[in-house]
Amino acid sequence: MGTVTRGFPRPRCSLSGVTSTAASHLCPPQVFERLLNYLQPEERARISRFRRQRDALLAMAGRLMIRSYLVEKLKVPWDNVRLGRTPENKPFLVGIPDNDRIPRMTCSNGIHIAFNVSHHGDWTVLAAVEAPCSRSIGVDVMRIELSMIPGESTDVFLDCFRSQLTPREWSYVRAATVDRGRLERFYRLWCLKESYVKAVGQGLGIDLRTLEFVIQEPLDAQRPGQAVTSPLLFIPPLEKDYPTDDIGFRVPESYIFEEYFLDQNHCAAVCLACDAARGQLPPAPPTPARFERIETVNHLLRQAQSL
Repeated sequence: MGTVTRGFPRPRCSLSGVTSTAASHLCPPQVFERLLNYLQPEERARISRFRRQRDALLAMAGRLMIRSYLVEKLKVPWDNVRLGRTPENKPFLVGIPDNDRIPRMTCSNGIHIAFNVSHHGDWTVLAAVEAPCSRSIGVDVMRIELSMIPGESTDVFLDCFRSQLTPREWSYVRAATVDRGRLERFYRLWCLKESYVKAVGQGLGIDLRTLEFVIQEPLDAQRPGQAVTSPLLFIPPLEKDYPTDDIGFRVPESYIFEEYFLDQNHCAAVCLACDAARGQLPPAPPTPARFERIETVNHLLRQAQSL
């Protein structure tokens, strides 16, 4: 996996992606059942429930990406990696069977590993971080498109999601002068919100209207893989003691956001969260993670074993 090292104590982040076309090559139908054997029984069952073959392929690619990454970073055999899911369905590393002293998602050298996957449209992406403090990470990818309802206009489509945006976010979306621009702005906001929800691990328990993002930098769809780190997150006053900005919103300092276009039609966002309760806030925004596009099955199966 492509990994960017950011001098200690900065986190080491990586972002990798597989397209549906590549996933078809990774998991062609004739070998799909064989590749299922590289996953845990509960993972096989979950993937088998997908109705669309493309979704199953992308989900398969995501699980293989997770296991390949962890095997490489933990330097353990494939069958020693045990994955679980939180009640909110977020995957995590249960622990290393050979060493009960290693807590979940932590290497033997004390470096914490967190990871998250997302798939939509033509892409599956994996975001991961290695850091000396407790961190979590969330990633979301979306295809920039209208709904599947024939003849529906961009304005009608976006209006369906107006209740999920704050007034300032809605104004930002509507300020774009062309349909494509409005869709790009909406999906950027949506990915940012979902990446935060996935990072904090609360799933459907968060009302997206209680999160407000202020996007300050443009993101060029013609330059895939280029990242920006400018989004600001505001949370309306809650019980937490965050610094307050000039309009009364509280600004959590323990989150770093990165945005990407993976190609002209897919955007993604990554949220890196630190354990603020322990005073472990992130350093100054680091150099964005390098995005790596995975093209061959050999990259993911170099150390694979049947489970």
